[in-house]
Amino acid sequence: MAVRHEVENLIRRGNIFYWRPRIPAFFVHCRPGSRLSLSLHCSDHRKAQIIGRKLNMRLAELRMNSKEAMSTKKQLQILFEHVRDAEIERLDDISTMAKRNGRGGDVVEMELDLEVGWACQLLSKFGTRSDLSLGGDCPGLTHLLKNGVPASHVDAIRANYRGELSTARSPGFEDGIRRLIYHFEIEDTALNRERAMSKMFEGRAAALLDIDERHDLVDRTLSEFTGGGRTNKSVVAEKPVDVEPAVASSLRLANESKPTSTATDILEAPEIAYLELSPRTALTTEKRALGTQQPNQRTVQKSWLGTPPRNDYLGPRTE
Repeated sequence: MAVRHEVENLIRRGNIFYWRPRIPAFFVHCRPGSRLSLSLHCSDHRKAQIIGRKLNMRLAELRMNSKEAMSTKKQLQILFEHVRDAEIERLDDISTMAKRNGRGGDVVEMELDLEVGWACQLLSKFGTRSDLSLGGDCPGLTHLLKNGVPASHVDAIRANYRGELSTARSPGFEDGIRRLIYHFEIEDTALNRERAMSKMFEGRAAALLDIDERHDLVDRTLSEFTGGGRTNKSVVAEKPVDVEPAVASSLRLANESKPTSTATDILEAPEIAYLELSPRTALTTEKRALGTQQPNQRTVQKSWLGTPPRNDYLGPRTE
């Protein structure tokens, strides 16, 4: 178990002393509030105290020089970059899971990120004290439409905005802002807390609106955010104007072709009715069939005329 000693940041684990200072906030790639764990390779208590004091002095000089060189604006910029990078990492994890579940090219995933991103940008621009309705002459709606946000997504952005606003007005949110500015060594004032909150929402919005690498498989022509939906709507609106003359010309061609088709139908229809319904046509067809079969018919007539019963019957009637 680690044991603390009189010297700050100096602890002992077993027989070895360690120097564990808090990492300064201007080291952006390190998590805020994290600590170093530097082994002094020393088991002597007095030597470890001397080394620990020297290291603490160097760290204090580094902090003093950094505070002199770094203004509050630069510290807020570091906070913004940290929040943005953390949000990008979280969104990359979500995008990876979406690709794993077969939704890598889903346009809905991209639009959800954009809707939440614009809601966070409204909170960054207008703060948490103003309640935007996003309707009528609302400055928030003007800001969205000015930046090319389609009107069909305003309702979804309004719902996300109200959810983020209720979270920002909760009691624990301000405590989180206080801890955040403490980690980045920013003076805890009401003005700095408001600036830090604005930078936090700005960092989240920048991460959510950056969709080039995260949603590279999505077809941009399917979303109104990227201009695809607006172009399709204009084409659909212009379609009836282009189709009407084409329909008229097709009707003219149909009217012109109707007489020729009806004439042929009239000529063919009597032949079919004449062959099927008229008894005379049946006789003529039978005669034609008999004419084709004349050799067979002749043999039948010879055998029928040569029978004696017909000659005996005709003889007595003539007497």
